[in-house]
Amino acid sequence: MPYIDKSMSENAKKAYEKGFFTLSQLKKEILLKYGFRYSIRFFKWLCKNDYLKPSETHHTSFSFKVTKFYSPKAIYYANMGLNLKNLYSLYLRKETIESLSKKMNIEYARVVVGSSFVGIKTAAPVVFDCVKYKGLLFWSAGTILARNNNEKKIIDIWDDKPDNWNNKNTDKIIHKFITKNKVSWDAEMGSVDR
Repeated sequence: MPYIDKSMSENAKKAYEKGFFTLSQLKKEILLKYGFRYSIRFFKWLCKNDYLKPSETHHTSFSFKVTKFYSPKAIYYANMGLNLKNLYSLYLRKETIESLSKKMNIEYARVVVGSSFVGIKTAAPVVFDCVKYKGLLFWSAGTILARNNNEKKIIDIWDDKPDNWNNKNTDKIIHKFITKNKVSWDAEMGSVDR
């Protein structure tokens, strides 16, 4: 890979020319230009905690130091895709995931469904522990239990996660609700349209 004055790769130079920036060179003016009204430290915290991903990584020294480059699109995504109010509260340590979860009325629901709901043949009903948010029952961050299926029945709802809870996806689900602006899912388990 060609280097310029042994200080950076040609690809790193091209990234700078495209308007990309590194966290060490980030200026408040760049953030303001793209509508980010919080501090540089908070933006860096978002990046270091993987809420924002680099657009590219390049070598910036002859010793093969790898540096992350961020595009202005990362700033746009922060403004539009992330719940900056909640994240800023976490950053300042004024809130925790648990306290935000309660404020957002996130609940824990145990749901029983018939075996045909999930497409298996057994006489026994199937039990799901789901996170309940905005009237939807999430089994994973990308899967809800069908809204239009009468086979499901909520048998218990809790404000706090019970000791006998059985859903390894719970933390990811709640984290998504707290950190994203939009609640979405990819799949609807038990949909009659399948």
